Amino acid sequence: MRPLSALLVFVSPAWCFADSVIPIETVEDYVNIRLMPDSATEIVGRLNQGESVQIVSTQEGWYEVVLEGDATGYISADWTLVVDAAALAAMRERVAEEKAREEAEKEVVEAGEPEVQPDAGEVVEPEVQPDSEAEIVPENERESTIS
Repeated sequence: MRPLSALLVFVSPAWCFADSVIPIETVEDYVNIRLMPDSATEIVGRLNQGESVQIVSTQEGWYEVVLEGDATGYISADWTLVVDAAALAAMRERVAEEKAREEAEKEVVEAGEPEVQPDAGEVVEPEVQPDSEAEIVPENERESTIS
């Protein structure tokens, strides 16, 4: 019988390799950033959906994050997701691609349907609006011209 060798893989918590937090998907607008790691303390900022902030440290249920300048604040771990730099870059690229695709689709819709030119010799009935004063001429009374 051969001896089995095992390879031990040590998995560190995700925050060890991550550098940012983003709001979780269920957050519609923003997550509050507080002065201290306590929901009863002053709100010092907001993390809007689609944005990220850099993590400085972690405390039980909270992330200390960088604010503008040298200030820091605390954001609840319940409402955020930790992402590393590569994942954050990939997510931003997907969002940019999706936004570009939506803009292209919007331009197509705004441009309307393209006009289709009739084939030579095809009779095209004019579109009559209900309130228009167009006269309807029976088919047998129409003049026929061949060019």
